[in-house]
Amino acid sequence: MESSIQKLDRLKEVTGALVERYRKLQREYEQLQQEYFELVETINKQKEQIEILESKNKTNHISQTLLNRQANQTKTKQIINEMMREVDECLLLLNQSSDPE
Repeated sequence: MESSIQKLDRLKEVTGALVERYRKLQREYEQLQQEYFELVETINKQKEQIEILESKNKTNHISQTLLNRQANQTKTKQIINEMMREVDECLLLLNQSSDPE
């Protein structure tokens, strides 16, 4: 059977081990908490970057749409001008063929 002194020594041992384990867990908790805050900060920065990139993407899309419209208008004008020249040539030919010389 254990004596009181042995029981106290054993209790000190167990208490010391528990205190050491508590301190180790406390350090791990503080480290994990620091990592958590760093990750939250990283996430917030990435959200800001996403918003900026989405805004740039929207602006680029609008610009591209406007450029495409302008290009289509220019191409349409070219086609109309070409058709007008062909009509003018046809009218000229018709006028020449209807003129008795």
